[in-house]
Amino acid sequence: MTEKRRRRTGCLTCRARHVKCDERKPECERCEAGNIECAGYLPKKQVQVREPQRRSHRRGASSALNSAQSLSPDSASSPSAIGEALNYSQQLFRNDGLPLIGLPSNPRPSQRPLAGAREVLAYHQFLFRTLPILFPAEHLWFWRDRLCEEAWGIEYLYMMFSSLGSMHRAVLMMSMPGENDQDRGLDTKVIAIQAYTFALQELSRNFEEAKKTQDILIATPILMAYFEKCFAGNITAAYGHIHSANHYFEMYKGSVSRPQTIGVPALDCLDTALQRLSWIRFMALPLQNRISSTRQALTCGEACATPSSLRQSLLNLLAESGLEDLIWNVVPRYSKSMALTKLHWLQQKLRAWRNSNKSILLPLTSDTAEPGEENPEIQAFTIPPLLHKTTTPYDASAILCSFLFGRTFWLLSILEGGQNTEAYKHLAYLHFYETMQFAATEGAFKTALPSSNGSQGPAPLLCEDVENGTLPMLYVVGQCSPQPSWLLWIAQLMKHIGRQGLYNGLVYATSLETWHSFEVSNSLLRQDSLEQYPSPALRTISVLIPDAVGSRFITYYAKPAGIDGLLMSNDGLMYYLLGHTHITHQPADGQIEQDTHIYHQQGLGMELFTPDWLQSRAICLEWRQRSLQVEFELDRILQDHINGGQLLVPVKYD
Repeated sequence: MTEKRRRRTGCLTCRARHVKCDERKPECERCEAGNIECAGYLPKKQVQVREPQRRSHRRGASSALNSAQSLSPDSASSPSAIGEALNYSQQLFRNDGLPLIGLPSNPRPSQRPLAGAREVLAYHQFLFRTLPILFPAEHLWFWRDRLCEEAWGIEYLYMMFSSLGSMHRAVLMMSMPGENDQDRGLDTKVIAIQAYTFALQELSRNFEEAKKTQDILIATPILMAYFEKCFAGNITAAYGHIHSANHYFEMYKGSVSRPQTIGVPALDCLDTALQRLSWIRFMALPLQNRISSTRQALTCGEACATPSSLRQSLLNLLAESGLEDLIWNVVPRYSKSMALTKLHWLQQKLRAWRNSNKSILLPLTSDTAEPGEENPEIQAFTIPPLLHKTTTPYDASAILCSFLFGRTFWLLSILEGGQNTEAYKHLAYLHFYETMQFAATEGAFKTALPSSNGSQGPAPLLCEDVENGTLPMLYVVGQCSPQPSWLLWIAQLMKHIGRQGLYNGLVYATSLETWHSFEVSNSLLRQDSLEQYPSPALRTISVLIPDAVGSRFITYYAKPAGIDGLLMSNDGLMYYLLGHTHITHQPADGQIEQDTHIYHQQGLGMELFTPDWLQSRAICLEWRQRSLQVEFELDRILQDHINGGQLLVPVKYD
């Protein structure tokens, strides 16, 4: 008995809901009975007579697309196929260039999409715009072709696509100044949250069945993490999804023997996505160890083919060095000698990385700078920083490389000492200035909407660019600034950027300004004569940590013991706590509330600031407890979504 073929002539609403349509016109009876707005029917296709060879080519292409064998990295994500898809999405943008798929600009009220049409718009937004931003082009064969095909028969996966597309549309519309766009953005955000909640409930109801397709089970919480992390800014819920995805990923790897893992390309796609999410989480919450990767790292002598692989190779180097904690927190977990060895090793690898990719990276002044040579004076670094004349798809990697170079030279000037201290400090300033140049150029170029006839790549706007981590890098650069003018410019840029995924520019700026106050109070100079900050070894440090609810933050500030003439450890500098500040951001009115505690004013004794002390704080213990919750639990996930969610308010720009 032959299987009855599924009809595709029903109304758009029934097709989106995956239910049988009676096809009554103008509105179907099923929608009327369910009190649902019927979205109508697609126009009938017109048969076009083509040349015989053209028709056979079309049949061959259709057959290839419908074949399971076509869903492979080699065929489905070829450069030409990806370029055609991205060009097609560019043609569907609004007239003003805002990357909303299939929606006219300045619509009349009568043009608001119907309920069923909104799902179609959300799906196309996800397919043509969201996916290329979140995942590397070489992995779209899995995230686009395989998962989208499976989603037609898996409701929780389809609704996850719809929720991500809707939330992406909401973020774009709410970033626009027009009241009409912002109102429609709020409506779309409500729809996105409803679809997301429905996807969670469907996955919970069908969880035992979902376990049978492990790659799809792992991909779903990864998509949920992107929903919460990148577009909703909910670190609490995103944190749980990442740990759940990694838990099931480890189980998946355990079910496949090690030699076979090389032959399972889906593992590489899932592992890469987990690594990228892990880095985003680590830069927003520099406490927990990152998720380890089993992928073979690219050697430094190999040139990288794509922007995503270029950046990933840098992150792999940092992970291999084991210095991520020291890069974001100046207090070392290692002995002084081991830290110095790791720093020199990382610098050597960074130079090899730049040399092997210099043909695609913008040339920089630091490319020819050496510790023994005469370096530019601080006065030569103009504020605001000079902009680059152009941008490239590889700038996100270049800014990370400049930041890592600056940070390693900064740490060498503290830990190594000796005759190279000043040279290391000036090289650190040079690389930090180049980091600021990239950030300034990025902000200037991404403020404008993309042109519909621009490049093939989906260059993200500021409100979409949720992975490069510019804000946490600038937060560290601000504390390493040679003079207050740098810090003030960085704080202004942070306020202009606002929220970028998990990174809150207003909170970073507030914490930096408080850091400046602590630095001034510890300086031997008066505030009105403080033109330069002290040397790296005498600099105040800080660590910014969000709480497990996600609405409040706490920053701890500490000073080197050498400032008060206290003994320093033989193994490096010791830091003593100065105080802390509680920061609360009110999204409704954009206001920042802070409560600063200075310990010596409260009669508290000086306490040693160490990584172990930090991990013993209540805020860190709560995060550690959350890291143990790895199973998919609907009640906990919904509670995290509610607790850590942002109010439904549009983004306001000056």
